[in-house]
Amino acid sequence: MTPRKSLQQIGLECGTDKSTAHSYLPIYEEAFDHLRDSPISLCEVGILEGASMKMWLEYFTLAHIYGIEASNFTKFADKRLTTYCCNAASEAVGKLFHPVSLDIIVDDGSHEISQVWDTYRYLMPALKVGGLYLIEDLQDCKNLDKWANAPGFKVWANFRGMNGHYRNDDVLVMVRKGG
Repeated sequence: MTPRKSLQQIGLECGTDKSTAHSYLPIYEEAFDHLRDSPISLCEVGILEGASMKMWLEYFTLAHIYGIEASNFTKFADKRLTTYCCNAASEAVGKLFHPVSLDIIVDDGSHEISQVWDTYRYLMPALKVGGLYLIEDLQDCKNLDKWANAPGFKVWANFRGMNGHYRNDDVLVMVRKGG
């Protein structure tokens, strides 16, 4: 039997910067491995060309993947992929997922702190208790306390310069929704 590919291998093949410029995938694999063959729902904000969408579809064999992008996404289709063309930092984005409950939310969108915070506020109600909310490439670290002090949530990890060289956006915030 052929061994399964790691998330890092899949990410490299799909061409996502999560496996190269930022090196988030080993952290994600550790956090998500127990969900790999489960029927979860994952939403990613900021899908650009769709490299991470392809990666999530391959890694999570039974998952439904949702993508949110400000411009219309037409690069490819899959029966387990639903994409929305909208502003993720608007109140309407939270209504997209009612009554869907998400297991994982990855915000790789604008990286502008005010928009990141608004996206968090509007999408968090759609996250299941115990679910993970990840904010990639956070550029303004002086506002980490917004997440650390959010009711029912905690900062799970904060990484800087993980791939051996410093980048001003190499910060990953992970929070787990409490009950």
